[in-house]
Amino acid sequence: MIPPDPAARAAGLRTQVAVADVLGSPPAFRRFDRALPAKAPGTGLTVLGDCDGLYEGQTDGSWAPLEVSAAAGHHRLRVRLDGAARSDELLAVLSVGDEADHLVVAVSGPARSARFTIVRNGVAGPAGSTVDLSGSGQVVDVSVDPAFAWVRLTVDGREARFEPGGPPKDRTATVGRDPFGDVAPLPATPRVEPTPTPTCDDLVAAHR
Repeated sequence: MIPPDPAARAAGLRTQVAVADVLGSPPAFRRFDRALPAKAPGTGLTVLGDCDGLYEGQTDGSWAPLEVSAAAGHHRLRVRLDGAARSDELLAVLSVGDEADHLVVAVSGPARSARFTIVRNGVAGPAGSTVDLSGSGQVVDVSVDPAFAWVRLTVDGREARFEPGGPPKDRTATVGRDPFGDVAPLPATPRVEPTPTPTCDDLVAAHR
């Protein structure tokens, strides 16, 4: 049975790859160059692009993410709010998509009680739970992977906003501002943190 925790599954997979020389061939995988199909073509591992993401197909046709990089839609940022922002003023943290379909992850409110909102094609959704974005800044993970029918934000591992509805298929991202003109720019550009895919790298290398 697959562990529900992607990190646990990835750790187990790394062990399989590491001992492949002794116990046999490394696990097999499919590869899709540009995008995953809407429905997984069966169970097993799938690599997107040049290890942009590593997924596992499920029996119901859904995808389970094991590792997803920023190129595939998992963005990790260190976000800090300077001073006191008005509770009704939305500031762009991350924009994703193109002119036809885009969303902006926006934040509002004072630093110690900030709230995230998803603005989709100029229309703001409900605000998420209150989070503290003061001090040196917090790690904000934004999942806008087109393989899934939702957008999810966590702050230091705690869910701050979950919104049903698939993100844009175009994964073009802009940090700290909104190129579509719906939301004001964030005063301080968030710092981009790495989202590596080491398990995928090891798996692909083992097949060379």
